[in-house]
Amino acid sequence: MRRIAALILYLSFSLFSEEATTSPPSAAELLKAVRDYGLDWSEKIPARKMLERIPVKSRAELLLTHLADPDVAIDDEYLRELAVWSAENDSQFIRGLIREGSTYFGNVPVDSLDKDGKSRKKKYLGRLAAVLSFKMGEPFLRSCMTLLLESPELPIDDISKKKFAESLESMTDDMSRYVFNANMDWKKLASELLVRKLEVLV
Repeated sequence: MRRIAALILYLSFSLFSEEATTSPPSAAELLKAVRDYGLDWSEKIPARKMLERIPVKSRAELLLTHLADPDVAIDDEYLRELAVWSAENDSQFIRGLIREGSTYFGNVPVDSLDKDGKSRKKKYLGRLAAVLSFKMGEPFLRSCMTLLLESPELPIDDISKKKFAESLESMTDDMSRYVFNANMDWKKLASELLVRKLEVLV
C-alpha cells in the first residue's frame, strides 16, 4: 500500500511539475521575448521557445501588435514568422528556403498569402515602413536594414535618413559589422549628414 501511495504521489508531483513548466508565460516574459526575437541573435531560440508556449494566433497578434513598438527590432525572421503564424491554413503558405547559420532548410513556410492572394510579408514590410521613424536606437537600425534589404523599392523618409546617420556613432560592434557588410543601396540613405558621419567613422 505504501508503494502504491508513493507512486500516486510521484505521478501527481510529475503531472503538477509538467503543468507548471507549460503554463502560459506572463505579459512581461512575452514582451521580453518579442524584443529579443528581433534584436539579439543569441536570444532568438529562447525567445522563440517562449513564444511557442502560446497559441499560434496569439503569437501572430503579439508580433503584429509590437510591429510599431519603438523598442522592438524587426528583422526578416520576425516578418517571416508573423506572416506564417497569421495564415488561416497551410494552403496559404509560400514555401522556400531558410538559412540557419551555414545550413539551408528547403520547402519550409517562408510567407503566406492573404484572402486576396497577396503576400502578408510584403504587407507587413509596408506597415514597417510607415512606422520606422518611431523606432529608436538599435531597434531602429535593424528595422531600417530590414526594409533596405527585403524591400528596396519602399522609400525611406527624411526623418529616418537623418536618424540612420545619427545612429551610426552609437552602434555596437556586431551592428556595425552587419550594417557595413550588408549588400544594400546606400544611395537610398543619402544625405549631407550621412556623408559627414561616415567621414568621421573612416
